[in-house]
Amino acid sequence: MPKSQDSYIADAEMDIINKEANENAAQDYIRIHTSPEELVESRSTKY
Repeated sequence: MPKSQDSYIADAEMDIINKEANENAAQDYIRIHTSPEELVESRSTKY
């Protein structure tokens, strides 16, 4: 049985929620494991 449009929309919404949660988790991890001095250095360093 083909998927209904509603289930496609629900899947897409879950993908967006999961993506945002992953990005927030990554930012939190960086914030927790990086000192303010390191953050300033990484921003001012030119590659």
